Amino acid sequence: MSRALPSRAQSRFLRLLSASLVVCAWSQPALAQHAIALESPALVNASLAALLASSRPFAVSIPPRVDTIAPLRIGVEPAAIRRPAVLPALYVSFAALQALDAHSTLTAVAAGGNEANPALKGIVDRPGAFVAVKLAATVGTLYLTERLWKKHRGAAVAFMLVANGAYAVIVGSNYGARNPPRP
Repeated sequence: MSRALPSRAQSRFLRLLSASLVVCAWSQPALAQHAIALESPALVNASLAALLASSRPFAVSIPPRVDTIAPLRIGVEPAAIRRPAVLPALYVSFAALQALDAHSTLTAVAAGGNEANPALKGIVDRPGAFVAVKLAATVGTLYLTERLWKKHRGAAVAFMLVANGAYAVIVGSNYGARNPPRP
C-alpha cells in the first residue's frame, strides 16, 4: 500500500520538479551558444558504429612473457658496501681521541689551565655540557664522514686520517701541558 502525498507537499514537489526540468532544459542552448568546437553527434555515432561493427576485439590478448623482466636484487652486492678495514678503526680511534681530549681539557681547566678553543671557552666550566658538546661533535663528524664515504671513499678515509692526527696532537699537547717535564 502506498501512501499519497498530502496536497501541500505534493504541490511543493511538483514545483521543484518543474523548476528542475526548466533549468535542465535551458542549460542545453547555453552550452551550444559558446564557441566550443564540438564534434557532430552524427560523426560520433558513425565512428562508434564502425568501431563496434569491426571484427577485431578492442584489446588484443598477448600472453605474458615472464623471462623479459630481470629479477630484483634483494640486497646490495657485498663488494659495494664493504668498507676498508682502516675506516672503522679510524672511527673508533677518533672517538677515543675525543674522549681523551675531553678528559685532558677538563683536568687542565680544573688545575687552573685555560681552554684554547674560543668556541668552547664559555662551556668548559660546566663538565656535563662540555662532554655533551664533545659527544655531539664526535657523532656529527662520524655521521658526515659516513655520508662522505658513500660518494667519495678516498676523501672520507683521508679526512679521518687528518682528523685523527690533529686530535692526537691536541691530546698530546693537553697532557704535556698538564705534566711539564721535570729538570
